[in-house]
Amino acid sequence: MPLIIATFISPCYAKVYDLVILGDSISSGLGVQEDENWVSLSVNELDCTPSFINLSIAGATSYDAVQILEHFQKDNSAKHMIVEIGGNDALRGLPLGDLENNINDIITAGLNNDSHIILVGIDLPQNYGKKYKSQFSKIFTAAAAKHSLDYLFLSYPQNRDLMQDDRIHPSVEGHRSIANEVAPIINAVVCHNQHCAD
Repeated sequence: MPLIIATFISPCYAKVYDLVILGDSISSGLGVQEDENWVSLSVNELDCTPSFINLSIAGATSYDAVQILEHFQKDNSAKHMIVEIGGNDALRGLPLGDLENNINDIITAGLNNDSHIILVGIDLPQNYGKKYKSQFSKIFTAAAAKHSLDYLFLSYPQNRDLMQDDRIHPSVEGHRSIANEVAPIINAVVCHNQHCAD
């Protein structure tokens, strides 16, 4: 997967993006049309027109995200970055310690590249159990507190009306719900700063 990203973003097109989304199938919009994805919905509602790129890949784990970001940063940078990753780590039963390390590596790499980071945590379905869900959630809240990040928690998995039939991915209504939460944050952080710079 990272090789595809590296090929798509060649040195000839190196640039500074206003906004980069680094995520998995939640942010790539698996199961919905491109214009129904929360990323597209959010961008269309902004008070500004930021340059942005969605680096999200369905099936990506936190380790994949580390590699994707590394390739991206070889020739590009982001003023702001939304990080939504980790669901596939839980789905595959990968060690939570590795997820914690990868999340912190992603954040550190972003901060070292002068990116303002918005960290997104997503609730897991009930079948994961309260203990695991709590341990999973604490990774993101702790990372946000440690690095003083803007943090957004998405609880859509607890509402069946916002889920696709697979009970994992947000439906069209779910993406709209996410956009309703994310767009105001992007407006406040990205568009406000852009207006102040004009």
